[in-house]
Amino acid sequence: MASPALWGRGFLLVALALTSLTVVAAPTIEARPPPDQVLLELPPSMLSLPAAATPAQRAERVQHWLTLANTEDDPRFLGYAQRSLERWPAQARSTLYQLLWAQLEQRLHRFEPATERLRQVQEQTRADHPHWHQATLMLATLALVQGDYPQARQACTTLVSARSDAGLAGLTCQALVMARTGQSDTAYKQLTRHLEQARQAPLQTRLWARSVLADLAAQRGDPAAESHWQWLLLQAPDLHQSRAEWADWLLARGRHQQVLALTAHHQGSDRLALLRLLALQQSSSTTETQLLRQQLAQRFRDARWRGELLHRRTYARYLLDVERDTGGALNQARLNWQHQREPEDTRLLLRAAYQHQDQDTLRQVKDWLATNQQSDARYPEGGR
Repeated sequence: MASPALWGRGFLLVALALTSLTVVAAPTIEARPPPDQVLLELPPSMLSLPAAATPAQRAERVQHWLTLANTEDDPRFLGYAQRSLERWPAQARSTLYQLLWAQLEQRLHRFEPATERLRQVQEQTRADHPHWHQATLMLATLALVQGDYPQARQACTTLVSARSDAGLAGLTCQALVMARTGQSDTAYKQLTRHLEQARQAPLQTRLWARSVLADLAAQRGDPAAESHWQWLLLQAPDLHQSRAEWADWLLARGRHQQVLALTAHHQGSDRLALLRLLALQQSSSTTETQLLRQQLAQRFRDARWRGELLHRRTYARYLLDVERDTGGALNQARLNWQHQREPEDTRLLLRAAYQHQDQDTLRQVKDWLATNQQSDARYPEGGR
């Protein structure tokens, strides 16, 4: 079973390729349906399985919902996944069941229960079992998302030392920890070599390794990041994370028309819609700018009303760069950083703190960066 935990340093998966960045006409804005509108008509068989369904069939159904939640960027699919797991017969709840719950909980940002489930999987399996391998790798990625680098390093080391076939996944895991703790150049060079030597590794593992290379290149300020993102988008059509990272890179360099080309027809994702809006604000497309701004504002109102603000990072950036509400943005960025400390989270908190002139927050973040020896070309001046 493929692990969505592999996808994204905090759960990266893959978006659609553009063979060129030719600017296209502004599309009709694809509005997300309001919370009381039917998302799609589901036959009863899609929401429930026969009592005699096998664990593999149940797992496939849950994975289907988790994948749709990724590609459609809509939390209601997570609700379908949860419903499927709750209906899983008690006598059939194995380590496979625990892994699926952990994947759902990580998507819902419930990191502590996800970690507990994964540790249970480790205890119930041996190092030569695929579920042990997946649980250990997921523990590493969870620790990385939260900025707990000692825990991440321990999980990656355990994975590589306990399994002779850990291969590219384990080495990619180690490269991420190295890059976040003062060794980004070494990590990039080593992972580049490992990827070149791992042509027979599973495609998903190679995609993950390449996405990490793109992120590490961006961390170093290396233009090679673009070639990695382009390769990824040519290989897998639904990797929103890589599409968004590339668009953000272009936006920071004032290449607004290329951002518009890259985000066309992808406004279903809050993050991509926001990046498109920020690029539109620099163009003459006034009508689409107004419509997309109204749409995003409504999405965030709906999410707050439902208590489903899973994209707090995106909301904080919306407040900062669209509404110019530095106080609100700083509050949301700080709440987000309590749980997620990937470079993008840190960068956003630094930006908000600079603009709001919050010296205490700046000092806290800089101290944390210094403790971990973390530097990143994407951080505002003085944040590294």
